[in-house]
Amino acid sequence: MRPPLAETDTQAMDEAVTTWEELVELEPGLGPLEEEARAIADDGTMSFFCSNYVWLPLTSSLQQLIGVRRRGGQGKVAEPLLYDSRAYEVAYLHLSPLLPPCRDCGCHRFQPLRDEQTLMALDD
Repeated sequence: MRPPLAETDTQAMDEAVTTWEELVELEPGLGPLEEEARAIADDGTMSFFCSNYVWLPLTSSLQQLIGVRRRGGQGKVAEPLLYDSRAYEVAYLHLSPLLPPCRDCGCHRFQPLRDEQTLMALDD
């Protein structure tokens, strides 16, 4: 269960600079998740590699460890920072670049469409 945040807790989180290292100290389960991300490789044996596909199970695990979807419980640190979406963002930005880039997967097929839609949205 998520611990309640006092006004001073939210103020302190706003002022705190959170790093990956600080998060791993508070939630040791992040360390093995980083090792898992580093172990993922595009060995070239398949005709394609989709980074987004391999990211899905990692992000599910990440959401259980940190951020607004963190699962509390027995043996879990009741540190309010671990339930914060900004801490999740720090972890996400650390882990996602560790994965190899997509290669010849569907993600690339849709990139021109996404770019066109982005330009249309900017024109509005």
